[in-house]
Amino acid sequence: MAAHYRRHNADGSVSGGPMFYLARGLAERGLPRLGRFMGGFYAVGIVIGCLGIGNISQSNQAFIQFVNVTDGTEASWFADKGWLFGLIMAALIGMVIIGGIKLIARVTEKVVPFMAILYCSMAMLIIAMNAEALPFAIKAILQGAFTPSAS
Repeated sequence: MAAHYRRHNADGSVSGGPMFYLARGLAERGLPRLGRFMGGFYAVGIVIGCLGIGNISQSNQAFIQFVNVTDGTEASWFADKGWLFGLIMAALIGMVIIGGIKLIARVTEKVVPFMAILYCSMAMLIIAMNAEALPFAIKAILQGAFTPSAS
């Protein structure tokens, strides 16, 4: 539905998502007011959700890890400067978002491959560090998958 009901803008960009397909799809079915309400409700809900549900936790965890990497909780110069870390992160992310979808795509195409390689490398390292537990883990997976309690 997102691809079918997306909007192609004059500048060549594309707008879409649930707020568009709810409004446009329900309008096609004779319910334009319900579609506008549901699309608007979804958009407002996402904005409210993004303000505190996931982003605060993620930025807080990033700050904690940054402090740990820079001499730990007490010794780090950054230990009491969470506001500075948050301000720097907000500025960097804001520059990318304000740059538009093309800048987001350019940044993403550079960051995502690095993240994938790092993630896979660290997963393999953790598996290698716990190689003695691997036979037990495989056995537990197979036993759990093929028993009545697996559902």
